[in-house]
Amino acid sequence: MVSLRLLQLTVGTILILSGLLLLMNLSNSRLTNPHLYQTACDECHLGKPVEDGSGKNIFFKDISRLCLDCHSKIRLSMSHPIDMVPGFKMPDDMPLDWKGEMTCTTCHLPHIDPEAQADANPYYLRRNSRGKAFCMECHQYDEGPGIAVGHEMALEYAHQNSVLKGRGSRFSLDRDSINCLGCHDGTQASDSGGNIADGIWRHGGPDIGNSHPVGSLYSEAARKVSLRPAEMLPDSIQLPDGRIGCLSCHNMYSQNKYLLAIENVRSRLCLTCHIK
Repeated sequence: MVSLRLLQLTVGTILILSGLLLLMNLSNSRLTNPHLYQTACDECHLGKPVEDGSGKNIFFKDISRLCLDCHSKIRLSMSHPIDMVPGFKMPDDMPLDWKGEMTCTTCHLPHIDPEAQADANPYYLRRNSRGKAFCMECHQYDEGPGIAVGHEMALEYAHQNSVLKGRGSRFSLDRDSINCLGCHDGTQASDSGGNIADGIWRHGGPDIGNSHPVGSLYSEAARKVSLRPAEMLPDSIQLPDGRIGCLSCHNMYSQNKYLLAIENVRSRLCLTCHIK
């Protein structure tokens, strides 16, 4: 009798635990895509959203502004341009808004199937390619002039964030700097005059200035010259793995001359780090 009672309790416990696990799995799958399960439709849409592609969705304001209301950490000065008309024809599955301008949803599909995106597509991209391959989905049609043309070949992300982490070895180039030097060695782009062995890149031209170390730890350099603490630097100055790299001074999405992260009028860029 006792054994039967114990068996009933054991079976009951297993059923309860199984039910809880099922609910947890359902809950996790629903929380996977916050655009579907954590945000009410009327927070973005003025009317009932059109899901079958038979009509146009109407929003409270421009799509990019809606996205930035939640994705407030995205810095437009360090990201792919939005709210602009592309200089070439976009693929049909990369839609523009009613003004013919590119928005966040040109590349991202916020209502993607949560089950499909869980592991395979965490960034809600409209195509399955990633990194440089995703950039080239559109930029293969880009034949327009401009300083940024060709840099999409080196890009691996559309949104650059402040990087001030890690320490690494005493001297080592970060991956982005290595990508830069893959072209800026005089083969495909202007020669940076660099030598990986000595960690010095000699920029050419009379209006650029002297050589600058690359690959050394910022914290170590701060012991030799007067530099501001890394934590005080703006997000546009990046220190991959705590090192000085090409992206410490340059930003491939910048509108400044030489793609400088900060315009260097009156040595503003230099004085962002150096204390004079």
